[in-house]
Amino acid sequence: MQRFAWDVLGQAAVTDVVIQIGINDLHNNAQASTIIDGIQQLATLARTHHLRIFGSTILPVLST
Repeated sequence: MQRFAWDVLGQAAVTDVVIQIGINDLHNNAQASTIIDGIQQLATLARTHHLRIFGSTILPVLST
């Protein structure tokens, strides 16, 4: 949320937003409800600025 204004809204000609969900959230022991609330807030903010928003996961890296 803190970076959204600069990283997205502050850039010219942005039409789409991709949010990658996973590693940082899980690494910092964020609660599921906190992650979901944050994503909902980002989606609402993106829609108010007529941006399409997509979510994706970052797959874990398996070590051998």
